[in-house]
Formats: sequence, C-alpha cells, structure tokens
Amino acid sequence: MTVLKSAKSSPNSAFLVLTLIWVYTFYVSILTPPFFGYFTVDENFIADSGIFLWYGNTPRCLDWPATPSLLTFFLMFGLAVAGSIVTNRGQIHGLLDVFEQFDLQAYQYFTNRESFLVVGRTVQLLEVGIVLVILIRFLYRQNHTLLTELSRPALTFIIITSYVVWFNAPVLRPEALSGSLFFYILARLLFTDRLSNQQIYWLAVLFGIVLAERLLFVFVVPMLLGGVFYRSERNHWRMIFRFILLTLAVFVVCCPFILTDPLVVLKSFIGGIMAKMNDKPMATLFNYEFIGLYLQNPVNYLVLFLSVLGDGYCLGRGQGFIIS
Repeated sequence: MTVLKSAKSSPNSAFLVLTLIWVYTFYVSILTPPFFGYFTVDENFIADSGIFLWYGNTPRCLDWPATPSLLTFFLMFGLAVAGSIVTNRGQIHGLLDVFEQFDLQAYQYFTNRESFLVVGRTVQLLEVGIVLVILIRFLYRQNHTLLTELSRPALTFIIITSYVVWFNAPVLRPEALSGSLFFYILARLLFTDRLSNQQIYWLAVLFGIVLAERLLFVFVVPMLLGGVFYRSERNHWRMIFRFILLTLAVFVVCCPFILTDPLVVLKSFIGGIMAKMNDKPMATLFNYEFIGLYLQNPVNYLVLFLSVLGDGYCLGRGQGFIIS
C-alpha cells in the first residue's frame, strides 16, 4: 500500500465531515440528551440484558442479537460493582457483602438508568468513530485502480454519511457498529488485489462480530464469500471454508446462549420473526410491492447496471487469479 501525496487525495475533508457528524451526535445524544422517554426500546433491552447477564439471565434481545453492545453494558456494570466494592471495602466482611453490592448497583440502575445508558451511548459512538477513522485512512492510503481522485472522496463521503451507520441518529441503533464494520470489510475486499490468509482470518473475526451485533447482515454472506474466493492468494475453497468456520466460532463466542439456552434463543428469534411477519404479512411469496417501488426509482436502474459491470469486472479478475 502506498500513500497518495496529491492535495486532492488528502483525507482532511473526510475527517472534517466525520468530525462534524460525530460532534453533533455526541452533543444531542450525550451532552444534552432529550427526555428519558426518548431512549429507545433497543437501548433499554440491551442494557437490561447486559446487566442481568451477571445474574444468569438469558438476554432479551436475541433476535438482533446485539451481543457486543450487550457485553459492553455487562463490563460497565462489572466495573461499577468493582468500584463500589473498593469504595465500601471497610463494610465488606464476606461474600454476601460482595453480592449485596451487585444488588445495590442493580437497584441504582433501575432507579436511575439514564446515566448508565448515556455512558453506553458514549462507548458505542467512540467505537463507531474509531472504525470510520480507520476506514478513511485505509481508503486514502490504499493504491487501487478503482480509487481515483474522483471516486476516493466521493466514496468516503457516501460511507461516512450512510444511513446504515447513522440510522435513527442521534440515538444509534445496533446497525451503527455493525454497519461501520461491514463497510470496512467491504472496502478491504473491493480495494485489495490479494488478501493474505491472516487478513482473511481478521475479516472473518470482524464479520463474526457484525453478525453478533446485527444478524440481518447474514444476507450478505454470499457476496463476502465471493470476495474471499477471488481475493485469496491460493486455496480459494479452503479459505472460504476457514472463513465460515472462524466467523461461526466468533459468533458463538459472542452469543454462547445458542449453546446454553437453545430453546430460549429459538423462542426469541423465531417469535420475533413471526411477530414481524404477522405485523404486515405479504400477500404473495415475493414482495412485489417493494420490487415495484424499487423499480420506480430511475437511480436504481443505474445501480443495477453498475452492479452488473462490477460483477463482470470481479469475475474477470477472479478468473485471472485462478489461472495464475
């Protein structure tokens, strides 16, 4: 990878746009958050699940599943309990006193959860900001034929202002972290001619975290597997198999409830899916209404055309990889 030196390739404008969005989101959701009723069901469920995981309760948000965010609240609560134990160490004379600190912190969360949720928002916003900074640095340092003086800033601007990342801002949903990580994975696959085995393993770890944060991204698995196949240096099928195994391993590590509480997971996941289906069931097997709305937008024809061109380009380069 080489760093492009021209003024047009400077990432300063991208960092400026990201900083403005990040500071605005930080101000309206953390420094001056709206009334408590504005906190979303997602935030409350994730925080509840993280805290009561200490009590052995299976998380309540398993149809997302948002477990990286859940584990953030899990660690935050553990640190709060540890701090309380240190502060009140003179009053602790046994194990029961330690357990009492857990209950006191849980009670404090129930009575004043807003401050706890705001800290969780801060952590998530920092995570998203760090991922996007790394992504910007990669796009501006990577030397690739598709990254031109025109496409580089345009692509960066589209990513850092994406609806996938800032969905429902200023209150970030689980899509914020998973979306920013997914964009980074996609950029690595698109703008790297060859991926070493270690790089593919790292992308598998990241994608496992993406799935654990938002299971909806499972629908893009075929696209990622195609990218791994064409970008791997050798043993294409073996690398796909290892990518799948490592992704599943990371997903299970983040969501061990799949093994410990399979019936609860099935009830939560399938129940959530059925509820969403029954909320507005489709009249036909295929959602022709959505397809019709999609085709009504002329821009989508351009997107389809460019997608076909991109697939043809990748397939052509992939054949070259295989032959070589």
